Amino acid sequence: MPNIGGPGDTTRRICAMVAKSVIMYAAPVWMKVWKTKTYKEKLERLNRRLSIKVARAYRTVRHNAVLVIAGLPPLELLAIEKDDIEKGKSKETSRRDLLANWQARWNEEKCWTRVDKEY
Repeated sequence: MPNIGGPGDTTRRICAMVAKSVIMYAAPVWMKVWKTKTYKEKLERLNRRLSIKVARAYRTVRHNAVLVIAGLPPLELLAIEKDDIEKGKSKETSRRDLLANWQARWNEEKCWTRVDKEY
């Protein structure tokens, strides 16, 4: 999909969610090897490409920033959410935990937009 023109935002999000559904179907399998650097990098690279296409961003944008702009949570957090639901946690509680973890990661991010001084 090109960044300029091409399908609209809704179509882009649907395509990304279909791809993520296929990935998340195998989440119980790849979650066990998530600590392996090569597998983790491959999945993060795929997630980044999906997010860049949804957000119509340049490829130079930071990974965490493009995830926030596209509104697509990291795969690791989605896998944890799915695992929690399978263990009996409610969907609402699992989603709340996912968003809280995602927000915590964003708050820890060091970037030029972060200002630590009080005025």
